[in-house]
Amino acid sequence: MDHCLRWFKGACKFYNAIIVIVMLGFMAIGGASCSSTKTIGLNCQERQIEIYVDDEYLGRDLVYYTVPKGREYIEVSCRENGIEVYHRRINVKDRKGTLIELQIPKNYKYSSKPF
Repeated sequence: MDHCLRWFKGACKFYNAIIVIVMLGFMAIGGASCSSTKTIGLNCQERQIEIYVDDEYLGRDLVYYTVPKGREYIEVSCRENGIEVYHRRINVKDRKGTLIELQIPKNYKYSSKPF
C-alpha cells in the first residue's frame, strides 16, 4: 500500500509539472503575439479616396492596418485618381485598436508643409 501511495504522489508531481510547462508555453505565445503587433483602423468618408500606408495601397472607405512591432509612426497618404490629396504622419505608439478618421479638407492641394 505504501508503494502505491508513493507512486501516486510521484505521478501527480509529474503531471503537475507537465501542466505548468504547457501553461507557461501558452502564456509566452499569447504574450508575444499581443505585444508584437497592433491593428488600427483608418476611415475616410469620401469613398473615391484611395488610402495608402507607407506607400502600400490598403483600399477605400474603411481599412485596417497591422502596425509592425516597434513602429511609432506611419505615413498615411490619400489619393484620388492617382494624385495625392492628403498626407499625414501619424503617431501610432499608443493607438492599439483605435479608429483614425481621415478628414480631407475641401479644395485641398497637396503641400509639403507640416500640419
